[in-house]
Amino acid sequence: MTQPPPTTIEMRDFERRLHIVEHTYPAWSIRRRARDWIALRITQTPAEQTTAGVRHFIIEPSLDALVAALDEQLLITQVPDAA
Repeated sequence: MTQPPPTTIEMRDFERRLHIVEHTYPAWSIRRRARDWIALRITQTPAEQTTAGVRHFIIEPSLDALVAALDEQLLITQVPDAA
């Protein structure tokens, strides 16, 4: 079943949310695909952070799920042993 196209208000809300996420996580390039959201890390990741679990690529089914994953990544980079 096909959903109707988004309204102007829905598009503005979407654009506003995406803008906030992009500015909250400047180390990541965030894109939307047909069925999921992708974040690609665009900054260098020290080996210690990679070992601690920092990923270079994240795929999630929703923007909210992507934000949760990016929050986890941000926490890893702030741990003293991982930095």
